[in-house]
Amino acid sequence: EMTLLAPWSYGEMDSAKLVNLAFLLITLTAVAKTARLLAGGIAGWWAAFIFATVGLISGQCVQGKNDLAAVMFLAAAGWCAWKMFHKDPDAPFPPPPGPLSRYSAIRLLAAAIWLAGCAVAVKVPAGLGAAGLMGGIFLIQRRLFTAKRLVLLAITACIPVSGWLAENWLFLGNPFHPFLSGVFPDLSWNPALSEALWKLDLVLGSPGAHWDGSALTGIWRVFGAPEIGSPALFAILPVALLKLRGRPVRLLEAAIGLAYLFWLFSPRNPRFLFPALAWASALAGVSIAGFSGRTALAGRALLASATAALSLLGAARFASPS
Repeated sequence: EMTLLAPWSYGEMDSAKLVNLAFLLITLTAVAKTARLLAGGIAGWWAAFIFATVGLISGQCVQGKNDLAAVMFLAAAGWCAWKMFHKDPDAPFPPPPGPLSRYSAIRLLAAAIWLAGCAVAVKVPAGLGAAGLMGGIFLIQRRLFTAKRLVLLAITACIPVSGWLAENWLFLGNPFHPFLSGVFPDLSWNPALSEALWKLDLVLGSPGAHWDGSALTGIWRVFGAPEIGSPALFAILPVALLKLRGRPVRLLEAAIGLAYLFWLFSPRNPRFLFPALAWASALAGVSIAGFSGRTALAGRALLASATAALSLLGAARFASPS
């Protein structure tokens, strides 16, 4: 959020919006690069196109919130996780085919965990997505983990967020301020204030900001509802989950599933699952790129028209005065 203070200090709301737009463009690049690792350039374009239809994007671009920055870090972490399995198909001098060396995979693992830590430093609820991604990596890449590496990787993840935790602890008494105020002594917050803010947000907040439905209907709420997810993504995601195979796909599937599971035990704000929408868009892009046959062109044209319409519906909000 501090990145928005400089343009705000000059009274330029539109300049402040451009900061979040920059985060969005970097996120789109990370989503596209992730999909390209498995299916080439066309998959990257489709993944970015699908992610651009996500309903949360337009709202986040016009608000002084830091969700897009957190998503940017976790989208980049997802790319590092997939890079452990692949070599860039668009490199000018591609190396011989085959998996990356163990040393290169460990470096990418460290980078992914560092970026996940950066996301948590930006926004504590990003820990749901970070934990999902780290859990997915551990399930699929267990051979890379030893006791010594686990300790070093845990330290790597904590470095980006340690400054904020130390500051909160020194000045407020609660390293996780404003969370866990009932556990740690907090000079400026307490559970009663959290409850009051929750009730106020239910009255004044946007529809669906806090949702209390079932686990199954939550899948539509997060991934398909136009104001939060994307109907286009919701339509293609089951195809991607059923059609795609391989350890890289299972890694992102596990990350999305674990993040959703952790989210069910949280306040269930759909914004907390924003990173999962980026990873799901990468899988959707890979699936669309694999369409073949006579119906492929017509299907892609129809999907392109639908996703373009959804993107344009939200783009006008960027120019709003809010």
